[in-house]
Amino acid sequence: MTIKKNIKRTKIVLGSIILSFLLLNVVTHTISFFYFAKYKNQFIILQNDIPIGTRIILMVLILLISWFIARFIYVIMLSGEGSIFDAINSSLLIFFYLLLTAFTVLFGQMLTPFIIPFLFLIIFIFTLYVLWKFFGKLFLSVIVIFTIFVILITYFLINSQ
Repeated sequence: MTIKKNIKRTKIVLGSIILSFLLLNVVTHTISFFYFAKYKNQFIILQNDIPIGTRIILMVLILLISWFIARFIYVIMLSGEGSIFDAINSSLLIFFYLLLTAFTVLFGQMLTPFIIPFLFLIIFIFTLYVLWKFFGKLFLSVIVIFTIFVILITYFLINSQ
């Protein structure tokens, strides 16, 4: 009974962490993409007068934080009787989500606005694979519908200004 309880707790923790990082990235990249489509200039979160050295230091700090969170996910998955393959996929997914968010915030205005949504699309497809493998088709379909709903709400909020 304790193994099933541990697996259920692991699924709840992993699902909530993946969902929170997914929503953070969906909102960030939707704002960035539609802001460019509407105003023809990029959405700048950090101003351009911040030196590149400061941006690199912040990127290294976020890289370390994302590594620790990914390691935490890996340990949770292994303690929850998950397979090593699922643990590695889940931890890499969280690692790449944090890395993409940091890259968008710190260096987003230095690239064309279509590269970052393309990278997000690749990570989103990887998310669908991990969620399908670990949670099943029902949870995956709910997450996809919820993600589309969040994109539409963000789009309408941007266009209402």
